[in-house]
Amino acid sequence: MTGKREAKRQKLRDDLLQSAVQRIAADGLGKLRARDLATDVGCALGALYNVFADIDDLVLHVNSLTLQALGAKLSRAAQDGAVARPADQLVALSHAYLDFAIANPNSWAALFDHQMPEGAQVPEWHLNEHAVLFIHILEPLTVLMPNLSPEDGAMTARGLFSAVHGVVSLGLQHRFSAVPADNIRSMLTLLIGGFAKSAAA
Repeated sequence: MTGKREAKRQKLRDDLLQSAVQRIAADGLGKLRARDLATDVGCALGALYNVFADIDDLVLHVNSLTLQALGAKLSRAAQDGAVARPADQLVALSHAYLDFAIANPNSWAALFDHQMPEGAQVPEWHLNEHAVLFIHILEPLTVLMPNLSPEDGAMTARGLFSAVHGVVSLGLQHRFSAVPADNIRSMLTLLIGGFAKSAAA
């Protein structure tokens, strides 16, 4: 009996998670409602809170899946460019990041738009998952800048990611100060090329 109850609970959890994945992808994080999710899977509203702590916990798990997909995309780009020059590897990673954001705009945006309630902290397991944003930058970066300490390398990788993310984010949001969307890819190439030249100097 316990096994059947746990299997039923797991199915409800999986169904709610899949519904949230689909709704965020289609309509964005801002329109996610617990009542809609309950309707999607045919459960009582309160049942959601039997398998997730709250709606924020559910969103963290949706974002976890998005990070896994983004990590796989970046990993493929890193493998495909393994024999390229470090600067070209970094450019390829930035283009893969852009391509993921274009293909999955709402899911990608939810990674950065979600805010925990006041007083709540993002759990350590989820913070650790964000390493996929930086980990593939480190190898070509350390070739370009072999004298960096591990701490400085990690910080530089984060800084380079932040620069790429800023260009992509502002460009795709069509902000007044942004690089036009049609020019994002070439701007990333220019940005990283300039960084690589400076790093190698």
